[in-house]
Amino acid sequence: MLSLLLAREDWTRELVAALQQGTVAVAEVSPAEQQKLLHHEAPDIREPAVALFRSSGTRADVLAKFQEAATLAGSPDHGIAVFEKNCAQCHAFRGHGHAVGPNLVEFAGKSVQDFLVAILDPNSAINPNYLAYNVETKDGRSLSGIVRGETASSLTLVQGGGVEEKILRADIQEIRASKLSLMPEGLEQAMTPQDLADLVAWLKSGTTTGQVSLK
Repeated sequence: MLSLLLAREDWTRELVAALQQGTVAVAEVSPAEQQKLLHHEAPDIREPAVALFRSSGTRADVLAKFQEAATLAGSPDHGIAVFEKNCAQCHAFRGHGHAVGPNLVEFAGKSVQDFLVAILDPNSAINPNYLAYNVETKDGRSLSGIVRGETASSLTLVQGGGVEEKILRADIQEIRASKLSLMPEGLEQAMTPQDLADLVAWLKSGTTTGQVSLK
C-alpha cells in the first residue's frame, strides 16, 4: 500500500500528513520508502520527511556503532532470516530473494569490513551496472528501479521485489539517473550487531548451518 501511495505525488503528500499525525506509524515505513521521501524533489514532502526519519548520526557514526559485528560469531541459520527480512527484495542468494541488484555470490570472498560498508553505507560506491533510474510517467506516476532492456520504443524497469514493468517511451515524461543507490540507507534500523554478524556469516559461508567466526 505504501509503495502505491509513493507512486503519485498527491498521494505521497497525504502519506506524509498521515505520518505527521500519527495515523501511519513511522516504523511502518521501510528504509527504501524512507529514502524516496528523504530525497523527494518537492520541498513540502522532503522537509517533513527529514524531520520524521533523519537521525542525527552520520553514516560514519552508524559504521562505528556496528563495528562490534566484526568481532561476533555469526550464525548462518539466523542469517537467512535476516536476509529475507532486509535484503530479499533486491538480492537473490541461494534460492532466496529477487535478482534486482548484484549477484551476491560474487562477493563471498569480500572482507567483513567490505560487507559492513556495503550494507550500512550503500551510497559510498555504486556499481554503474546497477545504477538506479527515476522515471516520471505522463499519467503522474513516479517509479524507481534498474533499467534492464531497452528498445527504440520502450524500456523495462525492474523494481524492488523483482517487479518488472515495460514502459513505452511515449508514456515517459522524464527519466533521469539517480545519484543514490537503489539499496537504501537505514537498514541498521531493523538490525542489531548480532543480526548483521549472522547475515554476513551466511553470505560468506559455504554452508547454511553452524557458527562462523568473523574475526
